[in-house]
Amino acid sequence: MTLLGDLDIRRPLHQWLVKTHVDCPGTEIIHEMKMPRPSARIDLAVINGELVGYEIKSDLDTLVRLSRQARAFNAVFERVCIVTTEKHAAAVRAAIPIWWGIIVPTASALDEPFFFLRTSGENPAVDIEAMLHVLHRRELLSILEMHDLSRGVRSKERSLLIAKLLTELPSQHLKLAAREALKARARYSSSSLSY
Repeated sequence: MTLLGDLDIRRPLHQWLVKTHVDCPGTEIIHEMKMPRPSARIDLAVINGELVGYEIKSDLDTLVRLSRQARAFNAVFERVCIVTTEKHAAAVRAAIPIWWGIIVPTASALDEPFFFLRTSGENPAVDIEAMLHVLHRRELLSILEMHDLSRGVRSKERSLLIAKLLTELPSQHLKLAAREALKARARYSSSSLSY
């Protein structure tokens, strides 16, 4: 049996996600998106009408970091899917929240390249502050400027920009603004890789 490594999954996953979202204009994909609190990095983030994270656990990976990663992903993403192999499927199912989706590569290239062992549900507790901490300072400042809220805070540190946003704008508006900032980052950044 051939063992699947990260790239064996990542390349077809990227292509599958592009194909899956072809009817959703404005969808962007970021590879290796960082989260600072707690520090983690998700393999792929798909941004359109929601922020969805895809974490790969290949045959060559262990699940040692999964609980720490889950805390970070649960705070930021509106949906999360773990993409894993049959080797890890049972252990993953026991380790992740019930609302996470589980996706497994198929054995045959003639089939769809992936299938859902479990579809994802909505995150019941997105932390807007954690989502804003994913944004760069200039992205936060841009949101403030868009709403005429930047006066007196242009030179302030990120945490104060985030505090201002949390005070001044409703959470649904902040989710939308964060998604739009991440989509703009993906369009103009080398972190959006094409496979």
